[in-house]
Amino acid sequence: VVVQTTEGMLALGVDRLRGIADAVVRPLPSLAPSVPLLAGAALDGAGNPQPVLDPTALFGAVQAARSHGERPALPAQRPILV
Repeated sequence: VVVQTTEGMLALGVDRLRGIADAVVRPLPSLAPSVPLLAGAALDGAGNPQPVLDPTALFGAVQAARSHGERPALPAQRPILV
């Protein structure tokens, strides 16, 4: 999946793409732990919250890791991209 941000273009590896949908992204509640790469959450058709990644923050994290000569850490679990 290729994402265009205000900072540039970013390619994300995904296992599968389930489709495209319009969603209203809401900020996380104040009691939820802060996750820097998370833009908020959207509700699916059944009313369940689905996390939504912040592509600009993700791009910035990759750029910061590259500038320090680091490779981005691979997550222990596969992330969900909505």
